[in-house]
Amino acid sequence: MKSFITIIKIVSPVWLAVLLWGCISGTTGPADEEAATYSLCKYWWRADYVDIDGAQVEWTFVFNADGTGRERISRRLMGASDTKDYTFTWFWDSSSHTMICIEYDGGGISFWSDVFIAGDVLACRMGGDDWVFYGG
Repeated sequence: MKSFITIIKIVSPVWLAVLLWGCISGTTGPADEEAATYSLCKYWWRADYVDIDGAQVEWTFVFNADGTGRERISRRLMGASDTKDYTFTWFWDSSSHTMICIEYDGGGISFWSDVFIAGDVLACRMGGDDWVFYGG
């Protein structure tokens, strides 16, 4: 029974991601900006992954209701670690509240499209890649 529960814990996030991505394209977001902003700003958002060089990466975003935010990228590789912080301003870039424009203070712009928030899970598309962030 323990192995079945372990399998469910591993497979559940994968199925959730597949279901979210399958349902995102062409859907509309929350009815109003206030509800969308509340859902986005309710949590800090985190994705963990292994980079191409084998580094363990923790990628977090904090969105504030006043249109400001912070991105943090922490990398660990062979006992060494490095953390970079970036500040930005953000706004909804669609009336359906499914696209976010992020303008970094040092220059540069990022677009998140197909934004879909369900509880403490945020799925989106950035730079042609699908991402899932978990709220903390």
